[in-house]
Amino acid sequence: MEMTIGANIKRLRTAKNITQEQLSVAMNVTCAAVSKWERGETYPDITLLQPLAYFFEVTLDELMGYNQEKIQAEIDEIIALYRQHWNDKKVVKLSLRHTAIIPTIIGSCTIICGILAVTWLTTIPLF
Repeated sequence: MEMTIGANIKRLRTAKNITQEQLSVAMNVTCAAVSKWERGETYPDITLLQPLAYFFEVTLDELMGYNQEKIQAEIDEIIALYRQHWNDKKVVKLSLRHTAIIPTIIGSCTIICGILAVTWLTTIPLF
């Protein structure tokens, strides 16, 4: 799964007809940070994902470029290759695309867990 958050931020920002500077002020970051996000040089801090989604009035999945059908199709393809390998007792080489999805899935789960942790921690009363 390719991270498309930068392209999505740029698409959503231009659709909303705002400048990088206006977005940077709204997110309390520099204009350079927004520019780097849109060019794919860096990613927004995890704590900015929910505010960005809220600002653009989209879900986190849409902001992150998550396409459930495409991911499920790739997972199904990997499972089919795995089953073919063990059923046929033949060595099936997974393509680089298939081996790269596993760390991506783990990374996505880590991001989601981080978002949930931040959300949970912000709802705990201090006193």
